[in-house]
Formats: sequence, structure tokens, C-alpha cells
Amino acid sequence: MVNAPLVNKLELHYFFSDSSHSMDAFVRNKCESELLAIIREISSITGIEIRIETEAYAEGGLRERFKLLAKNQFVLTTLLAIITSVATTVPSGYLLHKLTTDPEVEELEKQKLRNEVEQGRLEQQKIKTEIERNELENHRLRLDMRQHERELNEASRVSPVINVTQVVTHINDTSYKVLKHRSSFYKALNSYPKVTQVSFTRLTSDNQEAGAPVSVVYQDFSQFIVSTDELPPIRDEQAVVEIISPVLKPGNYKWKGIYLKTGHSIDFYMKDQDFKEDVVKARIPFRNGSRIACVLDISRKLSETGEAVNTTYAVSIVTATFEGGTMIETSQGRNYRTSKNQLKLTFE
Repeated sequence: MVNAPLVNKLELHYFFSDSSHSMDAFVRNKCESELLAIIREISSITGIEIRIETEAYAEGGLRERFKLLAKNQFVLTTLLAIITSVATTVPSGYLLHKLTTDPEVEELEKQKLRNEVEQGRLEQQKIKTEIERNELENHRLRLDMRQHERELNEASRVSPVINVTQVVTHINDTSYKVLKHRSSFYKALNSYPKVTQVSFTRLTSDNQEAGAPVSVVYQDFSQFIVSTDELPPIRDEQAVVEIISPVLKPGNYKWKGIYLKTGHSIDFYMKDQDFKEDVVKARIPFRNGSRIACVLDISRKLSETGEAVNTTYAVSIVTATFEGGTMIETSQGRNYRTSKNQLKLTFE
């Protein structure tokens, strides 16, 4: 029986508008960095540990070849198919929707069914559920890949039987890191018109094509670029903040405190005007080190590496203050709790 050739390389081919075989070094380095980041993230999601080596450049425009190494080399056939598909799939679906939806328009539509308080609670639960589901799905994918690796017959070099389309869809719908790095890859190329097209090709160990090249032309680069880095906000309805530095004078100044859930110091906007007025008029005993229970809204965005980072904190409602070990509910906190209870009865 003739063994199937080992598929363990990825060729990235840049096509140029002229007959040269060189390109801007900064653009090429940026693209290489972003592609490697995509491969690293896919490796992490699937649980396939790999090393990557580069080979000498080939001409014909400019061709870069990446050689992937793993404990079980034959699982790379599937991994390369996933990488090629992810790198050339235009982003769509829920993940992109959350980055491009106008929050004001979306909120107006939701307000027809429920008020802002209930919407925040449901959205928070939805985000939490999605995170848990994504973690479970990632874990399942890793188990599947490990099982397929165990089942591989090295003599026949059978590639793992796994639904590549399903894995690619999962990655595209859940990985902000892949979304960001792919966007940065095509953004670099979009600003460099000399590159008229890029293609991704899986190669065997002796540099033979293992499948048809998958190409993206310059006119389509912009479809991969994400127009915003803003992520859906998170609302913590049971936050406790220890005040380090309050700001009681008029103006939109930030307070400073310690968010006890994380133990980190945060700068935040105090949007509860009733609470500020009560403090100024000494109706509430207040000093540095005082703690408040509150509804804390956290704005987020994607970093350059695709990490979700918190950008802005805002206390919308102070629900209670603390005196010694006693929690004292504020009037606005009582109204907030009553409103939530009424909504629960309405939706039950």
C-alpha cells in the first residue's frame, strides 16, 4: 500500500501588480506576525501543540512557506485545512454583529419590550452563557482532536476525520483574537496596493500542492477589516467599590476606587446624581475608604492582540452604602430592586 504524502506546510503567496519579487518589509512583517497569531490561536482552540518553522522564500510574486511540526505530524492535514479556511473566510455572524450593531438603535428596539434594567440583566446573562458555551465547545474540540490523534494509523497515514466546516464556523463565531488578527492582516495589505491578491496553499513535505490554492483579491481585502473594536458592555448589578478618592465638585470628573470583585483600582464616573447630592449635603456619612454597593457598567474593546480589555467604568446606581458591617439600602437602590421585581412578575 502506498502511503499518502505528509501535508505539513502552508504557503502564503503575494501577487504583485508588477513583475518584481520584493515587497515593503514592514508590510510583510506585519502580515507574517498576524498570520502566525491566527495559527497560534487556532492551535490553542483545537488543542494541537505545534512548532512553526519558516523556509527560504520562493519567487513568483513572493511566496512564504511555513512548516508546521507536531508530535503527530498527520493531524496537521486537518489543522492546515482549518487555518486556510479561517484565513480566507469573510467575518460574519454573531461575533461581527456585536461589533457593528449601533447600540443606540438596538436599545430603542429592545426598549419596546422591556426597560433598561431588565435588558441589562438579560444581556449580562446572555454574555455569561455564551462565554460558558464557548469554553465548553473549545474543550470538546480539544477532546475530539486528541481522540482523532490517538486513532491515527501512522502506517496508512490516515488524516483525522473531523468536520472542518464545523470547527471553522465555531472559531469564526467565537474567537475575538482570530477576528482581530485577521482584520489586521488584511488591513496591512489593503494599504499596500502593490499586492493585488494573496493565496493560501497547503503543501506536502516535498512542496507539492495538497489542494487548490484559496485566494483573496485586493478588492475583497476590506471585507475582512473590522470597522470597530468596541465590545458589548458588561453590567455588574452586585458590584462593591471601596472609594479611594471621591469627586464632589460639579463636572464630569472620575472617581477612584477599588473594585472588590477583582481587587483592582479603577477610575469611574459617578452617574448617580442623587447619591452625589446626598454626600455633598452630608445626608450620607461618607469618607475615603467608604464602600458602596452599586450597578457598575463596564465598557470594553478589543486590544491590538484581540484581548477584551475594560476601558471605562461608570456607576449608574448606588444601591447601598456600608456603615461598619451594616449595609444600608439607598432610596434609588430600593426603587431599582422594586422595578426589577415588578419586571420579573411581568415576564413570569
